[in-house]
Amino acid sequence: MNKRRERTMNMLTPGELASRLNKLVISILMVGHQKCEPHWYHKPREIRHHSIWLVVKGKGTFTIGGTHYPAEPGKLFCFAPGMKVERKTDPEQPLEYYFLRFHYTECYEEKEQWIYRSAAETGFPLEGMYTVTNAPQLIYLFEQMDTLWKRRGHMTAMRRNILLCMNFCWP
Repeated sequence: MNKRRERTMNMLTPGELASRLNKLVISILMVGHQKCEPHWYHKPREIRHHSIWLVVKGKGTFTIGGTHYPAEPGKLFCFAPGMKVERKTDPEQPLEYYFLRFHYTECYEEKEQWIYRSAAETGFPLEGMYTVTNAPQLIYLFEQMDTLWKRRGHMTAMRRNILLCMNFCWP
């Protein structure tokens, strides 16, 4: 893992990360699964929405703000609006990944008073590349989210939100 990213990750303990995530209200914009063509390439561009990508197969390179990161199974990428990102796959081992695009706000009760902060006021607690230790569990979560995304209705939307909330704070 990139040393700069390790330092950022070490700033928040797992408990602090869980506390930050528990204060967020997340609105899912899109969930999907992508199998890349051998010559898949996205030129450098600014990210418009918060998104999380989980690489499940293949190899590639993601360049975030000029820093190159290996895109390979078990890597989780957290993108924020305004980040400049370039993405490409290895033609011999094309990437396969799940993604979640979302908006969020911070909203919680403290001492009988509601606190509300927009995403612009409070940064998302995860940003950059992370190596996950529980990839099968996350893959299963993304598979379920993808399946539910293909269905419509208020009950299905509620199931997606509950599933995300129950599993968002991975160990």
